[in-house]
Amino acid sequence: MDNYYENDEPLMFDIQVENPPYFAKFDQSPELLDDHRFSSCGVLAKQEKADLMFVESMVYRMSEDGRIATLLPNGALFRGKDKKNGKNDAEYDICRHLIENLNVIDAIIGLPAKMFHGAKLPVILMVLKKKRNGNSDNILFIDASKYFTPEKTMNVITDEDIDRIVDTYVNRSEIDKFSHVASLEKVCVKNDFNCNIPRYVDSF
Repeated sequence: MDNYYENDEPLMFDIQVENPPYFAKFDQSPELLDDHRFSSCGVLAKQEKADLMFVESMVYRMSEDGRIATLLPNGALFRGKDKKNGKNDAEYDICRHLIENLNVIDAIIGLPAKMFHGAKLPVILMVLKKKRNGNSDNILFIDASKYFTPEKTMNVITDEDIDRIVDTYVNRSEIDKFSHVASLEKVCVKNDFNCNIPRYVDSF
């Protein structure tokens, strides 16, 4: 349910930071297609994979200079497929909508596995912006999955590793085996909206 209203008007936010539940289930009611958060795309994700629908909900709440940082499971970047028969996976259509129609995905940053209690899978940090500030023709990909310090059963990103990521993002640097600024043509045409980081950053 969407509760962010004031005097019957939707609230908009300059900054949103979220770590939504991964692979969350939701009531896949057709009425959701009338919800302003999802109606612009016109599809609903699979009932047990609401990851990108959380993103859609946040994007709807972006102010004119809004920014979002959200953690997602890696699979949210490439689970959806273009079936070439008019019956695409919903996740494919949502990802395409975010890139091609809304053009709000600014950067995708791969993080190490075992960073969170109860979730050992590797995750990504997706950064979204309403105003792309001259970067509307590209998406920055960073593979920081190998930069961590093991501590018992968890992996920790050190201050040095955080600085490495932040500096690369701020400067949109091209660093061998670490980062790549991919043109939208490369993302949309060559890779058919598949945002799996190894397609853009060869870290081997």
